[in-house]
Amino acid sequence: MASSRKRPSARVAVALSGGVDSVVLLHRLKKEVPGLTAIHVHHGLSPNADAWADFCRKLCKRWRLPLRVYRVSVSRKERGLEAAAREARYSAFGKAKADCIALAHNLDDQAETVLMNLLRGAGPRGASGMAERSRLGGKALWRPLLDTSRKEILAYARAHRLEWVEDESNADESLTRNFVRRRVGPLLEEKFPQWKASLARAARHFARHEAGREELLRRFLRERGLKAASEGKLAEMLKQLAAGGARTELRHDGATLRVYRGKVSLDAPALERF
Repeated sequence: MASSRKRPSARVAVALSGGVDSVVLLHRLKKEVPGLTAIHVHHGLSPNADAWADFCRKLCKRWRLPLRVYRVSVSRKERGLEAAAREARYSAFGKAKADCIALAHNLDDQAETVLMNLLRGAGPRGASGMAERSRLGGKALWRPLLDTSRKEILAYARAHRLEWVEDESNADESLTRNFVRRRVGPLLEEKFPQWKASLARAARHFARHEAGREELLRRFLRERGLKAASEGKLAEMLKQLAAGGARTELRHDGATLRVYRGKVSLDAPALERF
């Protein structure tokens, strides 16, 4: 399996669903990260949700790791089920008593994410997929298995005789990711056996390109005497820039940044301050 690279020194909690990916991640990190804990999000969407929470409790008790179970309510009014569940899950992560949440996303997940984003017409940010390290409010998100394939994860689990639970919703092809995983993926693999690794590699290239864009925008703001934008604000500004509107306007620190024919400028009132 791929290396988990540099490990954070802060308090780390593994997001433990009970599936093979998160069980393998917990098994690996319990030997490597001092003070490791786990959190389980109980979505209440499956009749087996209570059994999954019990499995996680028993696993953590056997491995002598603290576990916190968060029960969440998933609202589907405005968003699809996948997006709503993700939003509820990340809200629970934000409440965890940890500085860093370790997530078990793997190389296959990355490739599927990039493919779905591209099919939705995403720009460079969407094409860059998931970052190994990112932020969730004041917390860090860490994905140590992002370069590890699902096949490698399963091999590790079997070699160490690990147990895990299976989520029956993974067979529901009405969910976009499952459709891509079960229908589209096998077809791509017939013609492009390395499609997952190739898309994951492309995501890294796009991520480096996006990082360069962020630095350019930071420097643009700094050189004009404007306050530094937060990571979230910077991402939103770049998203609007990438949308390529004919007359895009971005407001920041009392100034209005106007985009016209691919060029960014500040409005005159803002310039009068300097």
